[in-house]
Amino acid sequence: MDPISIGVAAAVLLASKFGEGLATDAGTSAWQSTKRLYELVTTKFKGDHAAESAVAMLTTTPTEDSVAMVADLITTAIQADRNFGSEVEGLVSRTNKAKSRESFYAQAFEHAKQVNIRGDNCGQINL
Repeated sequence: MDPISIGVAAAVLLASKFGEGLATDAGTSAWQSTKRLYELVTTKFKGDHAAESAVAMLTTTPTEDSVAMVADLITTAIQADRNFGSEVEGLVSRTNKAKSRESFYAQAFEHAKQVNIRGDNCGQINL
């Protein structure tokens, strides 16, 4: 995977899993990988106050802007540090594999338009 894709995937995982993590996924392998990703990212940005604030904002009140900001920070760090990049990519892959066992069924009726995003599968249903 390229650094930008890894950075975006990592930021999205942090935003989504920390919003729901403790309540629903604690103990699962997806949660454990996401928690390790959070620890890795916060350790990497320790001392960089702007980056620390961006990660904190992402994990408490995620917005499109905070996801984009953290994705950029992670992408830049990956480009500068191959070991960090490999570890982030591995954690993103592990989380996605753990979540791939879940099922998702979309239903749309009449003239509905619906966007579905689930793991690495996204698309729309138009009737």
